[in-house]
Amino acid sequence: MNKSINTETVFEILAEGGGISIQRERGPIGDVFIYHHNEYDPVDDIFIIKRDEYSSFEVAFNRLNDHYSWYRLHLNIVHPEFREYIADRLIDALNKYSVTDDQIELSIKKLEKALNISIKYEINDKRWDWEYFLH
Repeated sequence: MNKSINTETVFEILAEGGGISIQRERGPIGDVFIYHHNEYDPVDDIFIIKRDEYSSFEVAFNRLNDHYSWYRLHLNIVHPEFREYIADRLIDALNKYSVTDDQIELSIKKLEKALNISIKYEINDKRWDWEYFLH
């Protein structure tokens, strides 16, 4: 019986001082999702590396989504299996924090390309209402 583990990166964002990724390890007893956070601290001149394991992609992604404005960074990798989930969380965040188009104008085309979506908004009562459409 083959007990090998197959690992693939299913989500990755890059920033100037590091990056955050989620990898899926497919093993004989099921999938495990590994949250990696690498960050450089220029004040102390050290690298900070965090690694945690989760039973689902959603739980791993929510750790990131609850603490970072990831949509303002460079979205590098999104596995097709998780694109719709991430697009839903993106729209939730944009609407929750009343993000305006000029606040993410540098990221929007990259987000659309990485997620294979079109992002649109309407302004209603001075509030930005975001939505997306799958390609």
